[in-house]
Parts: sequence; C-alpha cells; structure tokens
Amino acid sequence: MVVWVLTIGALSATLLVLLGRHNAGRIAGEWDMMLGSNVLQNVDALERRCQLDHMMADGAWSAAQAALAAATSSEVVRLVDLSYSVLEASTNDRITRLRAVRVCSRMAAALVPLPPLVPRDFRRGELRTLAALSSVAHHLLVSTRERFVMRARVIAFGLVLSLRAMRRSPPSETLDEVLSRFDAAKADWKTLDLAHVEMVRALLVSVAAVRREPAAARS
Repeated sequence: MVVWVLTIGALSATLLVLLGRHNAGRIAGEWDMMLGSNVLQNVDALERRCQLDHMMADGAWSAAQAALAAATSSEVVRLVDLSYSVLEASTNDRITRLRAVRVCSRMAAALVPLPPLVPRDFRRGELRTLAALSSVAHHLLVSTRERFVMRARVIAFGLVLSLRAMRRSPPSETLDEVLSRFDAAKADWKTLDLAHVEMVRALLVSVAAVRREPAAARS
C-alpha cells in the first residue's frame, strides 16, 4: 500500500513540474482519479468523454453537409468552423495527456506492449505515411518503453497533422472538396484519438501492477 501511495505521489508531483501551471491542477486531478482503485472503469469514463467530443464534431459536420445540400454556403463554413473548434480544443487536451503518458511511463516497472499504428487504418496519405514510418521505427527500437514513448509522440503529431488538414484551404477549393478533405481528416483524428485512449489504458494497467505486487508478496 505504501508503494502504491508513493507511486501516485511521484506521478502527480512530476506532472505538476513538467506540465506547468496552466493545466497542472486539472491534469493532476484527472490522474489522481484515474489512478484510483477502479482503473479500467476510469479509463472507460475517459473513453466516453472522447466519444462525446466525436459526437459534437460529427454533429456539426453532418449539419454542414445538410447546409451544402440546401446551397447555404455561409452556413456550411460556419458549421465546419464549429466542428473544427471542437476538435482543436480536444487536440490540446489530448496532447497534454499524451505528454503525461510519456512522463509516467518512466515510473512503471513494466509496460503493456502495444502494436504500432497500421497505415490502412487511415484515409489521408500523410497519416498512412506517418503510420508506416512509425511501424518501421517500432521494430527498430529495442525496449517496450522506447516503443511506448515513440507511439505517444507519433499519435500527438498525427493529431496535429489531422487538425491542420481540417483547416480551410485557399478560395479555389470548392465546398464539396472542403467537406471531403475535412471528413477524411476528421476520421483520421478519431482513429488517433482511440489510440490515445488505448495508451492511457495500457499505462494505467501497467502502473496498477505496482499496487498488486505488494499485496501478492504479503499473501
């Protein structure tokens, strides 16, 4: 029990120092909650929050499609911007959490191994290329921790690339092209978001093993 308490304390203290003051309180509180006794239930709650973000972005995008069918160009632009703003705010949240994942991975005695990203899971060429390169790097790296940290960095970079692809292009692009590009980038963003939840789950399961080991030693 003492080892578990010290582990949580070390994780929270490290996050406060490395993540800075801006989001420190919110992030530390989130991780204190997630490192509690019901680890998997807490990760499920995180997954539901992510799904809510997806629903909000998808809802605005679907409304933009309907506006395009009604030939309401200004409304299409407004709704696409609304969907983008949801994902932009969510991206900042994910990048902060992935940074915390990288930090906390140093404190786990062992990490649950995760597979590399799969290129065919993505719609845009740049994301497929990123996934292919990360797959090569995955097999070149030796330790599970190195692969874990690399995967977190790749997901964070992929989220930024997807968000960048959602931004409106020069005026020469038609609204149909805007929506097609936005839809593909949004789909890739959601794939990466699910991968980010998977990383949080793997880390917390790994850290929770610290809690079980002292109990097993006493039995």
